Amino acid sequence: MSLNGNYFGAVHTFQIEESGTYFVTVTDSAGCSVSASIDVEFTDVCISNYFTPNDDGVLDTWGPSCAQQYPNLTVDIFDRYGRVVATLSQGLKWDGKYQGNDLPTGDYWYVVKLNDAVEQRDFVGHFTLYR
Repeated sequence: MSLNGNYFGAVHTFQIEESGTYFVTVTDSAGCSVSASIDVEFTDVCISNYFTPNDDGVLDTWGPSCAQQYPNLTVDIFDRYGRVVATLSQGLKWDGKYQGNDLPTGDYWYVVKLNDAVEQRDFVGHFTLYR
């Protein structure tokens, strides 16, 4: 298999890191080849800047999305004093509670670690919890 003219042997899964048109050629064991161009839109890890845990079914939890390709992803959430109020793994969301108690409206900070052997990026920022 080749992607954009680079031969990758039997590899058939690729992680796309930017939008664009990709040219793929697949050759079977009999030497028959087929080529195609594929338009791909890259979506990076999605991180919301607020949430409203009021049980209305809309934005009731917070956590990164668009990150299924990072199975080892972890998230630490901090309050304004630097205390870790939640630690999440891939696919989990935070409900705005600490030790079972509702935390107040305010800004909270996060560190998202992809923990990926190839993709060595972390995301650091803040979001607002509205009650």
